Amino acid sequence: IRDRDVYDALVSERCYKKAFSHETAIQMIMNGECGKFSPLLLECLKNVEGTLDSEFTYLQAEEKKLLQRELLNEILQGENEVASKRVLYLLDEERKKYDNFSQITSTAQFEYIVSSNVLTISDWGAQMLHLDKAIVNPLEDEKLLKLIDKKDIKNMVQLIKSANKEASMLQYECVFHLNDMNRWHRINLQTKWTDNNLIDIIGNVIDIQDDKSKIESLEEQANHDSATRLLNHASAKRIILNKMHENQTDDFALIIFDFDNFKSINDTYGHIFGDSVLKSVAEKVKKCTDSEDVVARIGGDEFLIFFRCQEDVEKKVNRILENLIGNYDGLFISVTFGVALTSTVGKDYSSLLYAADQALYTAKRMKDKHYLISVSYTHLRAHETLR
Repeated sequence: IRDRDVYDALVSERCYKKAFSHETAIQMIMNGECGKFSPLLLECLKNVEGTLDSEFTYLQAEEKKLLQRELLNEILQGENEVASKRVLYLLDEERKKYDNFSQITSTAQFEYIVSSNVLTISDWGAQMLHLDKAIVNPLEDEKLLKLIDKKDIKNMVQLIKSANKEASMLQYECVFHLNDMNRWHRINLQTKWTDNNLIDIIGNVIDIQDDKSKIESLEEQANHDSATRLLNHASAKRIILNKMHENQTDDFALIIFDFDNFKSINDTYGHIFGDSVLKSVAEKVKKCTDSEDVVARIGGDEFLIFFRCQEDVEKKVNRILENLIGNYDGLFISVTFGVALTSTVGKDYSSLLYAADQALYTAKRMKDKHYLISVSYTHLRAHETLR
């Protein structure tokens, strides 16, 4: 009992001293700094000293301390080989229990010990990630470098270096290259400190690909028109404003166009046929515009195209227009464009949209024009019909 009390006193905080770590307490006992212990007890401690702490790799910090103390007390009470075997058995059972928990929760548990530069991974986690259970010098491990890109490992190292005792919980998301697939994972990290020195990192890895996919699907629905899969007006406006802000020295053009007599198409052939015409035109617009151009359906049969003026604007407008006008399922389809330029109207989005809209409806009233380019709010330049 005295021996047990000695160990308990060493690892417990008192008003006159701070608690010693498990390793320090064992070392003090082995060095004879705490009085005489029975030879058999010392032998038992010596046999399990290296195993006792390492077997707790997957336990949370506080649970780990409590269980270590309980099991070591059992050794001190028993003072025989049976106690030592009992300790090893209990440790192995705890390891199995924790690994089962990892499997049930589909998380890979790990611990990195700074002093030894060793990363240990739970059995199930190592199997899931195709990694070794113990990795010495993990930053140079080939399997780990194949699993995670170097830039992500570098970012995690920087994230860990930025941590401290007050901000010890960290999180990082990146792509894992696993089973010939790229899947998003979240890495949760808990750093452990002695004074201001980082000594240990524990954490888990969670596959979040399904959650990411659901979020991306929701974002897709929120940002796109459901019928044509083009951007909706709100998303287009956000992207356009960002492009003009980031490229303040560049000139841009905004096109608004709609169908001629689309209402009569719906009334004559039905809304299902009308929707199929919208989808067809949307596909044609995507094919005849550049990848960096903004293409959106902004309502009804009205569409928007926004692009940087890297070539002659009228040439590009004509090319798009020629691709859109033509027969669809035996029905002749025509459209009218209104065009506004930032070089003449400015880069205020509302003004740009208004100018293009006015050009569109002026062209419609003129009836013999397929498009107009606005040169200001009040002056429009008319162009000849493209038939």
